[in-house]
Amino acid sequence: MLRSVLVVLAGLVAGMLVVMAIESAIPLAFPGLPPIDPTDYAGAVAAMARLPGGVFAMLMAGWVCGSLAAGLVVGRLATHKPGWHALVVGAVQTAGAIVNFQMLPHPTWVIAGGLVVFVPMVLVGATIGRRGRPG
Repeated sequence: MLRSVLVVLAGLVAGMLVVMAIESAIPLAFPGLPPIDPTDYAGAVAAMARLPGGVFAMLMAGWVCGSLAAGLVVGRLATHKPGWHALVVGAVQTAGAIVNFQMLPHPTWVIAGGLVVFVPMVLVGATIGRRGRPG
């Protein structure tokens, strides 16, 4: 049981680190973006409305890559039922996206993608990670 919890946590951390790395590259790809202050809801909403679509595309790419990375970690570390571990990780990531969508407005296509991207990509990552596992 403890190992399963640690596998899920490791997958979540790996996914989060990849998403954060890609999100940190967004200002480099799109210089001059309006700052988003999460403590100022009205200002954050206004700033989000002015973001170009490419910002959201990079965000989605981060979610895809982060979920794949999370799955790879799960596939490598889970000694049994890696698919179930991957489902838990994907469900937690999806729940996090839903919370994010409730906090700030996102384009409809981002919400739709965010609701379907995490679980399949974590499962793909876990399958790939399992294949590379010794023994």
